[in-house]
Amino acid sequence: MARETLVLEDLHAGDEKTITLATNIASGDNAGAPKDVTTGTTFLCYDPDRQTSGTAESGSTTTLVDPARTEADGFWAGLPIVIVDATDDREYRTEVADSVAATHTLTFYALPISVAEGDTYRIEGYPVLPRTDASISGNEGSIQLTPSTGLGTPGRRVLIYHADFGIDSEEVVCTFRVLPSAP
Repeated sequence: MARETLVLEDLHAGDEKTITLATNIASGDNAGAPKDVTTGTTFLCYDPDRQTSGTAESGSTTTLVDPARTEADGFWAGLPIVIVDATDDREYRTEVADSVAATHTLTFYALPISVAEGDTYRIEGYPVLPRTDASISGNEGSIQLTPSTGLGTPGRRVLIYHADFGIDSEEVVCTFRVLPSAP
C-alpha cells in the first residue's frame, strides 16, 4: 500500500490548501488505469504530538491485547506503534492495521517477536478526524476535513492511503478545505 504523509501547516475552519500529488501506480496494480473513487484514496488526519501508551496483557506477532483500549473499532488504524519488549527493552516499530473495542485488541503489521504480558507500547499520534474518502473527478481530488471534536489541530497532518489514484505517471491536484464542526 502506497502511503505518504503530508504536513499541512495548522489549518483552521475556513482554510483551504491545494497541493499536487505525483502518482505512481506499480505494474500489476492497475498500472495506467484510473482509480475508482470508492477504492481510491482515503485520508486520516491525526495530531502527531499526542501519544497514547499502555501495557500488553497478551499478544502475538500481529496483535496486542490491552483492556485499557476501549476506543471505537478502527480508531487507531494507520498510526505508528512502537512496542517495547519487557525482557530487553528493545523497540519494535510497526503500524496499526485495525483495532477492536470488544476484545481490546490492536492488530498491526507483523513483528519479528511475539508480544507478551508486560510489554509496553506507545501509539504515536492521535486521530483528530475519522478516515475520510477523497472525492475524485478526472485528475482533480478534494477532501473536506470536518473537525468533529476539539482534539488536536484539524488538518495538522494528513496520512494518505492508496496514494495511487489518477493514472500512471500523472499528477493529481488535491484541495483540502477545513469546515467548522457540526453544532
